Amino acid sequence: MIINNKNHNLFLSFSIIILILYLGKDLLIPFFFSVFLFIILKSLSSKLSEKKISNTSLPYNLSFLIVTILLIFIFYLIWIMIENNLSNVIASSDEYQNNLLEIYSKIKESKLKSLPFSYNEFVKELNFTKIFSNALNLLTSLASYFSLILLYLIFFILEENFFKIKILKLFKKNSAKNIFEKIRTEIFGYFQIKTLTSLLTGILTFLLLFLFNSDFAILFGLLAFILNFIPFLGSLISVLLPFLFSLVQFLDFFQALMILIFSVIIQILIGNIIEPKLMGRSLNLSPLVMLLTLGLMGKLWGISGMFLSIPILVILLICFNNFQSTKKIAILLSEKGEIN
Repeated sequence: MIINNKNHNLFLSFSIIILILYLGKDLLIPFFFSVFLFIILKSLSSKLSEKKISNTSLPYNLSFLIVTILLIFIFYLIWIMIENNLSNVIASSDEYQNNLLEIYSKIKESKLKSLPFSYNEFVKELNFTKIFSNALNLLTSLASYFSLILLYLIFFILEENFFKIKILKLFKKNSAKNIFEKIRTEIFGYFQIKTLTSLLTGILTFLLLFLFNSDFAILFGLLAFILNFIPFLGSLISVLLPFLFSLVQFLDFFQALMILIFSVIIQILIGNIIEPKLMGRSLNLSPLVMLLTLGLMGKLWGISGMFLSIPILVILLICFNNFQSTKKIAILLSEKGEIN
């Protein structure tokens, strides 16, 4: 009976958490982004303030201001680049639509017309002008998310000292300090390595598409940078999208195939060789748990949930590992059942 009650309470708690995550996603998504952004800003600011130039170092507050302004400028620059590229692509969308119709006519003449879906319906639904216009509208709507993230960030900065006092009073001083220091260090380490490898992926993808004269070089380069933060699925999308859109743009299967092959090589080089060497086992997360969390967060929060899934898992692992009552959960989340 006790076991049944425990299972019932566990199931009920899990259901309530899922319901809160789903119903509160419009507030929770920017909240979590602001939390991780705040951790990154603090870590970068600390590193900058520790650097000495002519035996002098910048004050922490000035370092924080410089890093914040620089990061906002980078986000704004990326937003402008994507917007301009999408606007240029929209202007050529009629040409892509005609190319798609030509591909459709070739398929009708081939033996592939027996495949189990309607090409006619597919071509009608796939309107490039509508797709790129919706993408541009989505980009504009994300500006409101960014405004909310900045608002949360301001409150984090204002209440940082009071928040520390509250946490230290709720928990044992050493335990609380240990948890938050680990969260700060590991989240920053994760984003630092991921940003480096994602930047490398984005640059190589851009150069590849630029060399092939793709109209989508900037867009897919930036998309490859963003999607690299999403485990498993991000790499697959980064490879398939340039291939499919290159096929429509050039009407040349061999050229599109070459783009696909080189895109796969880039993903293997960075995802399977460079990134594991840089990251090592610092996350200590079970691949199965990562995959399940990725799917669950993707279902609840879409692309944002996929992006946030791994950092949230890192925080949960650290927190569960630092309390005796939840160490068993930390063992389940870990890669090989080994936790410090």
